Amino acid sequence: GGGLGFKMLDETGSKDQNQTIYEIVKNEVKRKLDPALYSRIGHDGIIVFHALSQKNYIRIIDIQIRDTEKRIQELVDGTFRMHATDVFKEFLLSLADTPREGARQISRIILKRVREPLANLIERNEIRNGDEFLFDMNDGKVSIRRKPHSGSSRKPIAVRVNSDKQNEALRDIIDRVNKIKGSYLREI
Repeated sequence: GGGLGFKMLDETGSKDQNQTIYEIVKNEVKRKLDPALYSRIGHDGIIVFHALSQKNYIRIIDIQIRDTEKRIQELVDGTFRMHATDVFKEFLLSLADTPREGARQISRIILKRVREPLANLIERNEIRNGDEFLFDMNDGKVSIRRKPHSGSSRKPIAVRVNSDKQNEALRDIIDRVNKIKGSYLREI
């Protein structure tokens, strides 16, 4: 006998495996619930959510990185691009406790490993208009390589604070970075 709850399965997700999972869940629900309640739920009322695969998590990381780029672009004068190698994405994924937490930790990891370093570069005027950044791993450490843009406007990008929405977004990013720094200092 199984039981209701979460369980990691292989990533194949075959039709037979999905049907088997559905049957196990249906039989367990039928066994646990009063027959009158079970008949009200019916077969259509049972939904089985499948575990995310590593490919799904990597896709979530891609989306989070694009979202980070977009949010920062909204706050600065100038443009830049961000890229991440597969090795870096796998490193980020290795920091998450995906079997237990699912994808929830990924945004916190992105904040600490991507947003915070970019905010520090912006603060130190090290990002120039048109630069591209590659997040990678080098000897087990995070590496951020800057590929300068050869265009004519090589001025540093600067934080643009001219609207309430931007002020709020900037304060949100600063607050999150400070919380992470505070929790990191408590861990030491």
